[in-house]
Amino acid sequence: ILAMETKGADALNVSLRAGELTTLPGITSQATSLGAVRVAERAYEIAKEGEASGRVVSAVLSDAEAAMGCWRFADDERMLVELACGVNLALCYGGRLEKALGRPVHKDETVVIVVCGGSNVNTEMLANWRLEHGHLNDEGVTNGVVPSGKTAPNGA
Repeated sequence: ILAMETKGADALNVSLRAGELTTLPGITSQATSLGAVRVAERAYEIAKEGEASGRVVSAVLSDAEAAMGCWRFADDERMLVELACGVNLALCYGGRLEKALGRPVHKDETVVIVVCGGSNVNTEMLANWRLEHGHLNDEGVTNGVVPSGKTAPNGA
């Protein structure tokens, strides 16, 4: 399990690094819809046990990377998602999944990315994110082929 958070809404990651359940002073990330200043005690315990056994990895990306995940997913799949989801989707681009895992992903492995939420996003927001963080756009594109084009059934 790869537990993704954006910087500034990273209560789980901060707690795991501190070795104790920690409360953030506030949410500073733009990804506020799912943000919590403190994770539930049980969630922290499960993540801590999972991290110790190697079954859970906690990773943090920037708001810019989450925004890139949103617009790239919109380009690739024609679906709008908000930043809290875009941080998961950013893993599909620029080698971020391998970096977060600390190892290559093998062809026989199955990767499932939870895609949720679109109530806190619109096309104007996507356009603004693309203008602000467009420098991230070319990461992960090889010869004009996007990840969804490689895996879509029948090339659809």
